[in-house]
Amino acid sequence: MRWLLIMILGVGVGLAHGSDVNARPLPDLQALSYGGGLEWTLPVDGDCSLYVREYGNPENPTRVILHGGWGAEHSYLLDAFAGLEQQVHLVFYDQRGSLRSWSCDVESISVEAHVQDLEALRVELDLERLDLVTHSMGAVLAGAYHREYPDRVGRLVLIAPGLPKQPLDEDERALYEPLIDGWKASDYSPFGLFNTVGEMLQSRPGVQAQREEHGLDDDALSARERSQRWRLEFAAANLYRIDRWPWLRGGGVHYNTEAGQAAAMSMETLAPWDFSSKWRQHDHPVTVIIGDHDFVDWQAALSRHWFEEDEQVHLVVLDRAGHIPWLDRPAAFRKALAEALADSD
Repeated sequence: MRWLLIMILGVGVGLAHGSDVNARPLPDLQALSYGGGLEWTLPVDGDCSLYVREYGNPENPTRVILHGGWGAEHSYLLDAFAGLEQQVHLVFYDQRGSLRSWSCDVESISVEAHVQDLEALRVELDLERLDLVTHSMGAVLAGAYHREYPDRVGRLVLIAPGLPKQPLDEDERALYEPLIDGWKASDYSPFGLFNTVGEMLQSRPGVQAQREEHGLDDDALSARERSQRWRLEFAAANLYRIDRWPWLRGGGVHYNTEAGQAAAMSMETLAPWDFSSKWRQHDHPVTVIIGDHDFVDWQAALSRHWFEEDEQVHLVVLDRAGHIPWLDRPAAFRKALAEALADSD
């Protein structure tokens, strides 16, 4: 189970490196400058320091962004928030051991350490509460932080949240059975579903068409072409619009496998967890934004089950969108995110 969990978490964020020279910006996205913003360093533990980047006017409401992973970094999310720095003050950081926070030894990496790092960031920012925006496994970090510091969490915006509950109960497991034909996971765990859905998405006819169109259906490829083919394969599991794979950011050398494995292995200390219930009881606004083709929650079955009739959690299900919904449905995603970030409790 451990190796499978690590593989799943890595797949969720390991975007291929390099950029497609023929890719044009999507009309609904305006990328933030990768060199812009205020950059600074937060010492958290001995020689361990976190890289922090801020965008926008600090007089506006502050929203702290938790990237996916474990082992990824913040820059793949910049396109999702571009332009919104005029509305709110955005604070991104690379989690302990990830890319720009490289000085942290792998032995020091755990979910609990990530929780304490987030608390150190709150103190440094001089905020009574943290308003958190998460992607993928960032939701688990938010849940772990909320469990330890429930009074220090304000609004929550959860984009394509990963593993809000573990283990699932019998009724929740049963939601998946009619969705995937031929699902053979013996223990009915979500991990078997992830593999099934991922393989299904990667075998779509459009994936092979993209390989052929971009000249990537060959064993004799250059280093650049191999990187692009890897990115296409990753996009196949994470995007509904497979033709938009050239716009994926980050990954490759940006992804720290050891950091991801260390955090994943420490998740046993959290178990069991049910962050979905805690979010339904939260005292501040909670928004979940998820695509109906997200491999983590196929057809948003669990999200609908938990949140669709709930008064506290605002659920936004984007049709024809996967685990990276800002590329599949940029206009609809941007509208949902802007409304979730608005300063009204």
